[in-house]
Amino acid sequence: MAMELLIVLVLSALVAFVFSNLGLGGGIMFVPILLTFTPHDEPQVMAVSLFFAMFTNIPAALNHHKAGKVNVRVGVLVGSCAVVGAVFGAMFTMSVPGEVVRLMLACVLMVMGTKILHDTHKGKQVVEDTASCSLSAGRVAVVGVVSVGTGFLSGSLGIGGGVITVLLLICALGLGTRSAMGTSAFAIPIMTAVGFLTYAYGGTVIRLDLLALAPLILISGYIGSRWGLDNLKTDTVRGVLVMAIYLAAAKMLHGVFM
Repeated sequence: MAMELLIVLVLSALVAFVFSNLGLGGGIMFVPILLTFTPHDEPQVMAVSLFFAMFTNIPAALNHHKAGKVNVRVGVLVGSCAVVGAVFGAMFTMSVPGEVVRLMLACVLMVMGTKILHDTHKGKQVVEDTASCSLSAGRVAVVGVVSVGTGFLSGSLGIGGGVITVLLLICALGLGTRSAMGTSAFAIPIMTAVGFLTYAYGGTVIRLDLLALAPLILISGYIGSRWGLDNLKTDTVRGVLVMAIYLAAAKMLHGVFM
């Protein structure tokens, strides 16, 4: 039991360090880690993953906000809309077989990884890193609808939904890359907290020893995001991120078909 917790702590702290730089929840890695190294059922794993994602992004949001890389209005909009989806997503996972959840997660991971790989190959980037944008009625509608869907994925699959949120903020609102990451980090704790509470109040039994690891994950997220704001080159990390996503997808598919 102690060795199991140590492995989960070390791996989760590393995930928090890296993902806090990118405005991503980290759930795409937290879930495979928890499924591999802890006795579990799927709802419990999704709940703990959401809890870890929340603690990963709280310090990341604070650090990005201090650096002027958070659009609070957009973050509140995304987080509020995602809350609706997160509740229904958590309820969905508590009512379907684990294999279905794993297969869904693998599909989402592969789509995310392919999107990032495609953008990297095409050399897409935002030159001006700005947190300002105009929120027209059309843009608000698009962001709201997509955020509800992102919240559903967050609640049902235990992921923070950061990859989709970052892409949405860049493509739909024109935020700079770093500002999109910071704003995503601001929104993620809102949706993940509600998703976690939905699991908890829905009767999911959650191991307290796993939740007790959260403060150390928070510290790792703080150090990682602080370091990343000064030193991180997003293009360098992107390749590692894609590899991690595909490995996580392979792990999920292995659990379904093997």
